[in-house]
Amino acid sequence: MKLAKEWLEECISPTHAGCQGSIEARLPTRVIYLGLDGEHPRLLVTNGTRGKYVTLSHCWGKVSPLVTTKSTLKKRIAGICVAELPKTFQDAILVTHGLGFRYLWIDSLCIVQDSKEDWDIESSRMQDVYACAIFNISADAALDSTSGLGTRRRLPPGIAVGSPKNGDYVRVGPDEEHLKHVLDTRAWVLQERMLSPRILHFSEYEMAWECDTCCRCECTVSSRKPMARSFRTIFGDTRSSTDEVPTAWFELIRQYSTLNLTCESDRFPAVAGLASRAAKIFNKTYLAGLWKETLPYCLLWHVKRYSSSTRLKEYVPSWSWASIHGEI
Repeated sequence: MKLAKEWLEECISPTHAGCQGSIEARLPTRVIYLGLDGEHPRLLVTNGTRGKYVTLSHCWGKVSPLVTTKSTLKKRIAGICVAELPKTFQDAILVTHGLGFRYLWIDSLCIVQDSKEDWDIESSRMQDVYACAIFNISADAALDSTSGLGTRRRLPPGIAVGSPKNGDYVRVGPDEEHLKHVLDTRAWVLQERMLSPRILHFSEYEMAWECDTCCRCECTVSSRKPMARSFRTIFGDTRSSTDEVPTAWFELIRQYSTLNLTCESDRFPAVAGLASRAAKIFNKTYLAGLWKETLPYCLLWHVKRYSSSTRLKEYVPSWSWASIHGEI
């Protein structure tokens, strides 16, 4: 946590000109209030209160996490026993506390899961939930909520290549393919990652930091420019003409089409936050994953050659790329 705190403090300081500072925002409808040491956390209805809060990105997996329902809402507001929380949630509380924050937002607990009305309202606000958080905790390697935040085995040191005698050598680590994480395959997480101002990653091997200025990780002192969240820079390019087709959006959709959804009915909601941002920037009308003003061009999507696909029979208009389950 000492290293994570250094990354955060550097990011919110003036040295990171491309990142927003440590600002208070309107809290989401509900947050988990962590209280002081020794207190049980509880679900807090914020009623428009402002503050600094942390979000969690995690994979639900095959094991359903602890959720809030209409029948358990009052119980969650009264208090939540930490021992009843799955390991990933417990770890997220420790990280939030450890970095000095009292409010944590977790989807399964802060949205009433068996209320369609509440889910519709809160999912429409998802873009603001992630965009206004101080940072996002990303459980990259956790298969489900019981796995914890990972880092149980450290990144292997690699193999020395060269002559260690005179110090003229490098160490070659594992292939990048072996470091891909389960969270990277989830459709909802693409939006969460793009909208969050900064992310604290917990992978299987190490902890890492990602913001608009740089990427940092435990295995190296030096930082590098962020490349994976290109949406945040491409869509902020004011030089783009509003008459041009937003090709950055199509590249995002190509990537989105390779990701997995548990419920196909989430196909539009899982990217709605990004679509809303893009519509304002491009000054265009969003239409089932496409743009009304350039609709003839937007209809020129196709399934990637030699890849398997199926057509969805409901939820989506047939002329939209979203009607296809497969890479676009």
